[in-house]
Amino acid sequence: MPSPLSALPLPRLLLPLALLAACAGGEPKPAGDGADGASDGTDGTDGADGADGADGGTDGTDGTDGTDGTSGDPAAVALSAGESHNCVLQGTGEVSCWGDDAAAQSSPPAGPFTAVDAGLWHTCALDADGAVTCWGCDNEWVLGQCEAPEGVFVQVVSGSYHSCALDAVGAITCWGCGDRDTGQCTPPLGTFTQLYSGTSHTCALDGGGRATCWGCAGPETGHCAAPGDTFVELAPGSQHTCGLTAGGELRCWGRNSFGESAPPPGLFTQLSSGHTHSCAVEQGTGAVQCWGCEGDAPDADLGQCSPPGLSTAVDVGVGTGHSCALLADGTVSCWGCGEAWDFNRGQCEAWAP
Repeated sequence: MPSPLSALPLPRLLLPLALLAACAGGEPKPAGDGADGASDGTDGTDGADGADGADGGTDGTDGTDGTDGTSGDPAAVALSAGESHNCVLQGTGEVSCWGDDAAAQSSPPAGPFTAVDAGLWHTCALDADGAVTCWGCDNEWVLGQCEAPEGVFVQVVSGSYHSCALDAVGAITCWGCGDRDTGQCTPPLGTFTQLYSGTSHTCALDGGGRATCWGCAGPETGHCAAPGDTFVELAPGSQHTCGLTAGGELRCWGRNSFGESAPPPGLFTQLSSGHTHSCAVEQGTGAVQCWGCEGDAPDADLGQCSPPGLSTAVDVGVGTGHSCALLADGTVSCWGCGEAWDFNRGQCEAWAP
């Protein structure tokens, strides 16, 4: 099925995490980048096959961390960047989104919620009772990704055309996919503690910090072949995956056409992956480093790897042609959407309560 964006230079998206404690001065808590928003579309390598991605980036709030999201403070406590829209969870429990709203993915229902994760055409959130609500999908690309199952869950993530949730006993349920199924809607059996979604593959951590990824029946670049490191956070993108080790170092695997699997050295506290790039927050400094914008493709570098001088970032969310950071004061700074980008819908604008 051809992509609705095949005429655009748009290749996706998660993810990030609930960081109420971090915004209050505590250490940021690693969680997923959910479909921190990545796309399998035009990236200069895969050809103009349109937007197949979400959250990378899927980089959204990939679950709850004990935050009930009802402090009453309208400042943002969590950030998730989708393909070309972003969402924040406010301390009031309400969700605010901006950017592309072609499928109503930036039009959230009233809360309160405890977590949010932005995908491609849809967004999902978790309420205090553990129920999942998804919105968007208001276009021809409805493949069931908004049809959340009943049940009690502790985490939800959004990819491009799929969503997944983790329940209290550590089991994973996924839905959506339709004819875009590359295995991402068939999670492995087992007990897991964290869940992360990219474009069309999903990853999870078990209780020992070991990574398992699935959904790579499409282009095989090794992005589901997780190494044996012990991780505290994962960030699936489009055709690459990155992880944060227990020691604060970055590891990436999969495609490296744009340098997306070649992370910088150093120690970090949180990361997020998009279509061909990723960003991470430096340990101790609150600065942001990004990588994966190399290459000659006109949309390889849209400024999404060039963060402004930040020193108070506690979380990052990565989409396709943009990146955002949640700052300690509860505001959001975004960058990217350069001149070669034809799909700027306001996702690079800053957010403040």
